[in-house]
Amino acid sequence: MLESALYQEDLKKINESVFSWEELEQKNILITGGTGLIGSCLVDVLLFRNEHLGAHIGIWVLCRNEARAKEVFGEYLEKEYLHLIVQDISEPLLPESFKRRAQSASGLLPQDAPESMDYIIHAASKGDPNSFVTDPLGVMNANVLGMHWLLEYAKRTKTTKILYLSSGEAYGKMELPEDIPISETMTGLLDSLNVRNCYGISKRAAETMCVSAASEYQVPVCIARLCHIYGPTMTTGENRVIFQFLQKALDREEIVLKSEGLQKRSYCYVADAAAALFTILFRGAPGEAYNVSNEKSVVTIRGLAEILGSYAGSGVKYEQQTESERRGNSGIMHAVLDNQKLLELGVRMEYDMEAGLKQTLEIMKEKEDGKRNRDCHMQLQ
Repeated sequence: MLESALYQEDLKKINESVFSWEELEQKNILITGGTGLIGSCLVDVLLFRNEHLGAHIGIWVLCRNEARAKEVFGEYLEKEYLHLIVQDISEPLLPESFKRRAQSASGLLPQDAPESMDYIIHAASKGDPNSFVTDPLGVMNANVLGMHWLLEYAKRTKTTKILYLSSGEAYGKMELPEDIPISETMTGLLDSLNVRNCYGISKRAAETMCVSAASEYQVPVCIARLCHIYGPTMTTGENRVIFQFLQKALDREEIVLKSEGLQKRSYCYVADAAAALFTILFRGAPGEAYNVSNEKSVVTIRGLAEILGSYAGSGVKYEQQTESERRGNSGIMHAVLDNQKLLELGVRMEYDMEAGLKQTLEIMKEKEDGKRNRDCHMQLQ
């Protein structure tokens, strides 16, 4: 992904739009879920800053799958400033977790790890709808236990600041007029006897853990409530609707819509989301929550399908949902998040819905063409 010229332009824009980068100079930052859609983009921003702007940031990436990390970051894993921690987020974060090993000509040599992380961005979560119905306890453990162990670590080591990536699903279901977006002061219903709500309920619980730690132990933590994020850093096998639509559009296949598509959602291109998250990390008030959404990217599922169907030249077709897919539906018709509080921090969104989708498809195509050329070159050799 980092080889893409278009993606490099995104990373450059993020670095130019965010202020207070000096707070990270010569510091260490931990990003959990660092190989996911959002986490990998956050890491890429810091890699770009180190490589092109000499920031000397120690980047620590926590993930469950080492093979996936090698696929995402490639040769950058050999950089002395990038460190990998391979473990499940629901397990304790201990000093041993940070003992890194650096490659040298004489083999693997142990090196000292820092006593604490200056900053933590907690992006690890099981956010795919299929997991909500097939592995609900795993979803809850990642959200609740993961938050518990990170807060314990931060309390023990005096971390400067934590940013927790929550979700708009934590709001639950609200009966609002269509022209009223959801603000940070609102709270809706979440049925605790509905397995599908394992995600929203555990995200909400983790938020309460954050503000409790801020109140009781003065742990400096703030919360980002994300809308539907999309972009070229999506992981293989994603089963969220927008990623299925994007892949169909890339392959010039018909977009398959398995409902009337009347649900209205806030969306945000991943580069805009990354710029917003770093701004919240630097400028957000401890104990506060901030919606991360784009006022220029509000559309129904059907509207999304039609935009991508038009790009692909393939149109849209309708199919019946399977029972498993139906169980994974949120049931929320109106999920438009108010981003006024975010804008007041100085965040400005670069991409509207159509521009963000076009950028995503162009980078994905660039990535696929590059892979095809490399495979061809290897066969010729």
